[in-house]
Parts: sequence; C-alpha cells; structure tokens
Amino acid sequence: MTITLQRRMLIMKSWKQLTKDPELGLKVFINIFTLAPGAVKLFSFRNVKNLFKSYQLKTHGDKIIQIFGQVVSNLDNLEYVKPTLALFGEQHIGWHVKEDHFGVMAQAVVMALADDLGDDFTPECQEAWVAIYNIITEIMLTHFEREDLSKNIIVEKEGQ
Repeated sequence: MTITLQRRMLIMKSWKQLTKDPELGLKVFINIFTLAPGAVKLFSFRNVKNLFKSYQLKTHGDKIIQIFGQVVSNLDNLEYVKPTLALFGEQHIGWHVKEDHFGVMAQAVVMALADDLGDDFTPECQEAWVAIYNIITEIMLTHFEREDLSKNIIVEKEGQ
C-alpha cells in the first residue's frame, strides 16, 4: 500500500490546484447522479428541493474532499489514515452502499478532477489519482467483506 514518489508528487501538485475549487465535492456528486441516477436514493436528503444547489449535497461533497485531503496529507504514511478510512467504509455499509458503487464513484472523481485540472490532468496524473482512489477503496471494502462474511456465518448457523 505505497505510492511511488513520482505519483505522490503529481498528487500533491494537483491537490494544490484542486483545493482552490470550493465546489469540487459537489461536482463529484453531480457526476455520480449523472452516471447513476438511482444512486440519489441512497441519500437521506434525496428529496431536497434543488438538490444540486443544496447545502446538504455541498456539505456531503465537502466531507469527501476532506477525506481525500487527509489521504493526500499522509501520502508518506498511509497507515495513519487507515482507521479513518476503515470507519468510513463501515459507515457506508449502514447506508446501503454496495461494492459496485465504488466504480461509479471512481468515474465521478476522475471526471471532476479532469474538469478542474484541464490540461494538467495528464494520463500520469490520472493514474496517480486512480492509484490513491484504489487504496482508499481497498481499505473501505475490508469492512464490506467482513460484514458479508459475518452474514454468511449467521445463515449457516441458522440452516443447521
């Protein structure tokens, strides 16, 4: 679970530019709902009027960007953010997020980064961000797997 020096440098350089956009997280969620309109059903604020301009969606997007910020700040020591990401993954189980939703999120993040970074979003920069996203996802999914395993154990006991 390490990121090469070249990728860390690309991520840190692009992150400085990305943090200038106060609506980056909002853009990620607009992209999610564009790619997978049914995903809106997962959110408690789904019925808010003018969802794409709502405080609730902007705040949720800001939380995602804060998580990315923690990861970027700890690229040299990703173990430090592992407990935060693991908790984040555990919370998502309760919100009925499924493993395949992470693929939609990855696409939405890449779209938002490409939009903000423009020509600076080179193939190498995209690869670096995808690598980071994959690490985040891998850590978050450890709880999904554990949750699924525990359900299987309970089902097996009930069926005996």
